[in-house]
Order: sequence, then structure tokens, then C-alpha cells
Amino acid sequence: MRIDKNSHRKQQDLTGRGKRFAVAVSGFNAALTESLLKHCLKTLAVHDVPPAKVDVVRVPGAFELPW
Repeated sequence: MRIDKNSHRKQQDLTGRGKRFAVAVSGFNAALTESLLKHCLKTLAVHDVPPAKVDVVRVPGAFELPW
């Protein structure tokens, strides 16, 4: 673990290697949610998570996300 002196937060070297992830994406406000998805997948890739280990689930609106 190292300390980032600029943000005064502890940071760990994170890896998603060997793990699976699910991302739920709302169809409501698609311009925003598609951008969030794109950057989420990009961040997972940076942390060694291949696309095959990420399930993207799309729902019609925000109301369905908790279910």
C-alpha cells in the first residue's frame, strides 16, 4: 500500500485478475449511462479484467436497477 501525497488517500494496487463483474446499465438517459459504461469497461480493462469476464445487463429505466 502506498500513500498518494497529493490526495492524502491510501491507494492499493488493484487487480481484477481472476474475478468476474456485472455492470447494470439503465436505458433512461442513455447518453449519460452509455458514457458511464464505456468508462467503467475501460477502467476494468486497466485493472486486468478481460471483456469476457464482464457481464453487462441493460434495464429499461432507473427504477429496475435495484431489482
